[in-house]
Amino acid sequence: MKLPWDARDKRKQDLDEEIQSHLQMSTRDREARGESADQAAASARRELGNTALVRDVTHDQWRWTWLESLWQDVRFAARMLRKSPGFTAVAVLTLALGIGANTAIFSAVNGILLQRLPYPHSEELAELSVTKIFPGTNPGTEAMVYSDLGPSNWQGVRSQSPDITRLAMWKRQEFTLTGQAAPEILQGAEVSNDFFPLLGVSPLIGRTVTASDTQPAQERVVVLSYALWRELFGGESSIQGRKITLNELTYTVIGVMPPEFEYGMAGQRDRKGLWVAFIEQPSSSKDSDQGVSVVVSLKKGVSLPGFNAQLKMVASRLSPNWGEFLRGADIFARDLKPQFGDIQTGLLILMGAVTFVLLIACVNVSALLLGRSFGRQREIAVREALGAGRLRIVRQFLTESILLALAGGCAGILFAIWGVGALRAIAPADTMGIDRVQLDARVLWFTLAVSLLTGLVFGLAPALHASAKRSGAAFNESLTGSLSKYQSRSRRFRGALVVFEIALAVILVIGATLVARSFEKLASVDLGFRTDHLLTVSLTFSPPVCDASKADNLDRCLLAADEVRRRVRGMPGVETAASVSSLPLKEGSAALTLTVEGRKEQMGLEAGNLIAERSVTPEYFQMMGLRLLGGRNFSTTDTKSAPKVAIVNESFALRFFAGNAIGRRFNEGDSKNKDGSPAWIEVVGVVSDSRDNLQIGVTTSPEFYLAFAQSSLSGSAKVIVRTQADPLAMADAVRQQIWSVDKNAPIADVKTMDAILSESVAAPRFRTVLLGAFGALGLLLAMVGIFGVISYAVTQRTREIGVRMALGAQPRDVLGLVLGEGMLLAAIGIVAGAAGALALTKLLESLLYEIKPRDPASFIAVTIAVAAAAALACYIPARRAMRVDPIVALRYE
Repeated sequence: MKLPWDARDKRKQDLDEEIQSHLQMSTRDREARGESADQAAASARRELGNTALVRDVTHDQWRWTWLESLWQDVRFAARMLRKSPGFTAVAVLTLALGIGANTAIFSAVNGILLQRLPYPHSEELAELSVTKIFPGTNPGTEAMVYSDLGPSNWQGVRSQSPDITRLAMWKRQEFTLTGQAAPEILQGAEVSNDFFPLLGVSPLIGRTVTASDTQPAQERVVVLSYALWRELFGGESSIQGRKITLNELTYTVIGVMPPEFEYGMAGQRDRKGLWVAFIEQPSSSKDSDQGVSVVVSLKKGVSLPGFNAQLKMVASRLSPNWGEFLRGADIFARDLKPQFGDIQTGLLILMGAVTFVLLIACVNVSALLLGRSFGRQREIAVREALGAGRLRIVRQFLTESILLALAGGCAGILFAIWGVGALRAIAPADTMGIDRVQLDARVLWFTLAVSLLTGLVFGLAPALHASAKRSGAAFNESLTGSLSKYQSRSRRFRGALVVFEIALAVILVIGATLVARSFEKLASVDLGFRTDHLLTVSLTFSPPVCDASKADNLDRCLLAADEVRRRVRGMPGVETAASVSSLPLKEGSAALTLTVEGRKEQMGLEAGNLIAERSVTPEYFQMMGLRLLGGRNFSTTDTKSAPKVAIVNESFALRFFAGNAIGRRFNEGDSKNKDGSPAWIEVVGVVSDSRDNLQIGVTTSPEFYLAFAQSSLSGSAKVIVRTQADPLAMADAVRQQIWSVDKNAPIADVKTMDAILSESVAAPRFRTVLLGAFGALGLLLAMVGIFGVISYAVTQRTREIGVRMALGAQPRDVLGLVLGEGMLLAAIGIVAGAAGALALTKLLESLLYEIKPRDPASFIAVTIAVAAAAALACYIPARRAMRVDPIVALRYE
């Protein structure tokens, strides 16, 4: 079998033979008419004409000639780059840094934001939720509350919505898995029998939930996620039919879902979860009205905006039957894509930053190619003399630039491999989808596209500039004389490139500086409590010890929590221990409705106010370093049977009681006593403020603390332990004390408070590190660019400098001349960059903490830093210019 190029060689050979055959036939005819052999041969050649031209014209009529010509350009470009290894290495390394950074960040965007949903016809699927907006007490404040309806109400919505073809219900649930090495908390969901068929996903092993599984008194069944099957059950192929214990109940494993399926698991990063059958309850049962989430399939061609308009009308008809709280609420549909919030904003900003880095790299290489093209003017003149048009010369230069870009892309992949590993290492632990960040086929295609585009971007301008028509005197005059006009244009163009890349670097560095200053302020916030030597533990008591679903079991739950604290406090190296309902900086709850005695208006989340609440034991305040400003601490007399009391923070006291809070009362959730009177909570103490949330845009909130002994313990409890030495060294001993009280209690999130503090600022730290790195890289590339341009200018002006020095110019005059030229370019670039930053840094506003996007200090600091770096980059070639020998310079050509 002949290859294509073998066939072309054969056609060329046939063409040569045909031409020779034609000449021979013409010669024989002439000889037959009486001409001599020499005369006949000469006449035949004159008649045919230029055989080389005939061969070229015929060759140009063949198909795919352009491919052969392109291959010639590629081979020539490769030879030219091989002849200049220094230039090639610098250009490839510069491009590799820019392309590698773009590839690494795009891999994160691809893995987190652009992953396709693993559901067939996902465009026809939607989630429904009930929303109600409560106007705030302050102008511009509001609160949106999300709620889930009961099964019967959702069925009513379906019957009123003609665009819904199918509806499946599910409810998030937490399960305690026992019988393994250690008890473990797993996230999962109860799902209806329509759940998996509606999503259109088949199990990897076994089957999914069917209608018979949802009937009461049937065998309990469970479907495992792929991650749970692999990690806890070792990928056992015979897992189907195995019995496992969840929440003290026996379930039979009926299937395992594919790796990419995770719907209903609340987006946890490890994707270890499970699905159990949603057991149908009689319509008279309270459980029939429990809130569930729903996913629906829509008729083909139905758009979400149109469907939401339909749901708004349905809600207006049905919401009066949903109770007072949800009267006037709306139903909202959205697609099944995860909601990323600040993660999406941060990734898109990082993508913009690496694009700036790549543009700076392109400008640098473009300047290098421009300088290199000056040394190739004689070659270009020869090409023009031989008939090459401008388009042909441009194509040759573009071929070289694209070849450079592809080499840079290949090297950039090596940088990206390291970069992806670094991204996964420094990304916040709870970043959803971070485990999917990798160099897959889509990322590699992106790299190829970026490489080709980059080659065109940095190669087009030098190619057009080099191929521009000149005087054509390259053969008749010296290069310095004939091309002085071209040299002047080249210098101006390179100056424009330097201005552009410095402007880009200034924008990039200003953005990085703003984010860094914001993070510094966030990290230095006074929390109002101590974080040192604190160990935090989350545990859930097993039903035999504390069955929170039964009201008469509350005392047993509290006794179990008291026993855990008592045993932990008795350990050597432990100062004290406290129980809390939620951990600072990590969890929290907000009062939905709060009424102050003597005031008509309501406060709380329902009124658009964020009021934090937490149940704590008396040891909590001293352990955390919260100062008691007035009143008393909780005592042993604050029991379930005693009047309910609270301790409020200073912000709560000032906002609702004008600072006089002791003895005042408020009601949470409009609760009632058995006799129907308001269940007032009396304020018995005031403590100093503390920050419970380090999210950007959130400040210190009013907060009240309830006595832990008076709270309704749900079975889960948090224990905070203050130790004398390293808290983590006590972790195993603390676990053993908990298991001595409840051997089946799952223990999770054993962390120090310092670690929780670090996690709470992980996202802004992640952005700060990356933007800082890209800003530094962009500035470095810009300084290399200005250094290269000034160095090249000094080389070009060596003779001029020699003349100046021969006429009496001092070294300091030469220094000022070169520095002045470089700093003028830098000054223009800095001003342009600062103007661009004023417009673009507005995009960072949502990521900044106590820093304005147009912070003067950041702009001034960056301006000074960039000017200093530019001065240093100019000083090195300027100093070399000072040492020019006038005698040598005057002989310089």
